[in-house]
Amino acid sequence: MNELYTQIAGFNIKFVFKKSSFAPLRNRIKSEFSLLISGFVLDKPSANVDLTIEFIDIYKVKDHQSVRGDLHFGAIYEVKSPKRIQAFYQISRYQFISMLQNVLYNLLLTSNGYLLHSSASNFNNKAFIFVGRSGAGKSTIAKLISKQYPTLSDDMSLIRVNKNGKALYYQNPFIEKNAVMDKSPSSYAIDKIFFLVKDNKFKIEKIGKNSAIEKMAKQIVNPNQKAIKNLMRLTSNFNGFYLLRFDKDETSALSFFRGLNGKS
Repeated sequence: MNELYTQIAGFNIKFVFKKSSFAPLRNRIKSEFSLLISGFVLDKPSANVDLTIEFIDIYKVKDHQSVRGDLHFGAIYEVKSPKRIQAFYQISRYQFISMLQNVLYNLLLTSNGYLLHSSASNFNNKAFIFVGRSGAGKSTIAKLISKQYPTLSDDMSLIRVNKNGKALYYQNPFIEKNAVMDKSPSSYAIDKIFFLVKDNKFKIEKIGKNSAIEKMAKQIVNPNQKAIKNLMRLTSNFNGFYLLRFDKDETSALSFFRGLNGKS
């Protein structure tokens, strides 16, 4: 099969694996990259495609290498049109993931969304989002409650606001540091967003939108004017923002979050 139809963050993305002069390389890359996005593959081709990513041999592209002083650069992909890019078989899995992140970043910007440094947990089929700087405990809190509330992602969330103003979370196609539940194209309504503070006890405090906007803006990936505008759209219809103080005791964590069930 030379084509894969996927859905990531609500976007239909088609992957095309063109012929290559290096058949073993093509087959290896096709197998490896297909595995990375396997959770997002659709059973049937999509009639409406938001973006097509074609894989070709890099030598078919002129000036695919450049030098700046002592630094040497190699191309990962080339944008051919707003709905079509060409990527190369001669890239690593980490370059592939970097490409996906750039692609999704741009798609989200044009669709009331953004990439957010955060972890997320499945709380009764809704998403709890945990936001904080590096080292704040995003992965830790998600892991503490994972026995009852499966981890959706541990470092990056894909956020969109739909036409009705509802805030939605989507899993990412990136490599996770810790175990997460199976990846899928499913969306999850965002129930609560927590800003993390390490402490010796569990306690939540509701915070206002202005404070939440300031805190979230610092954790948006590449927070340009458009991304901040999309963040403002989320906060216009959502007010489930909380400061969460927590310690690293699993029993206390599970007990605390069970007590949140049904609370607003």
